[in-house]
Amino acid sequence: MRYDVENQIAALFAAYLVSEVDADMQEDSPIVTFYDPMSVDEENRIVVQVPSGQTRRESMANGLVAVDVGIKSQWHQKTIKDDFKGHFDLVAEVRDKLFADCDAIVAAIIAAAAAQNPPIVGIEIDYIDQQRAFKTEVLDGWLYTETSLQASYYNKADN
Repeated sequence: MRYDVENQIAALFAAYLVSEVDADMQEDSPIVTFYDPMSVDEENRIVVQVPSGQTRRESMANGLVAVDVGIKSQWHQKTIKDDFKGHFDLVAEVRDKLFADCDAIVAAIIAAAAAQNPPIVGIEIDYIDQQRAFKTEVLDGWLYTETSLQASYYNKADN
């Protein structure tokens, strides 16, 4: 049994985004998880991490998971207009894919992770309660935008 479920969920979200985000955009900004050494490179990246998650005391099949998708892009004074446009086009693309059918995406990822963790196998999501947060920082030569999703999920058998 594995207990690094946050790594599994991050990898599943990253794999989903790789399959959905425009391939040309991924050439300039590869999608990686926080656990990938490339996530700290001084390069354009889309970094997926799961900073927290928990199961509910009353049922391990009910829980909460938080997913952060950080997009970092370099900008230069000479090309600032194009650099900012490219960054925010990428942010829009990632958010469109992440939130297109968010409940179904989260349910599929939670179920896939649960299948790899025997204490919570057989999960069937009844409903998901989402909370989203957004933040952008302009740093010296870098833009960093973070999209955070918290999803509480509830198993059909327990509701």
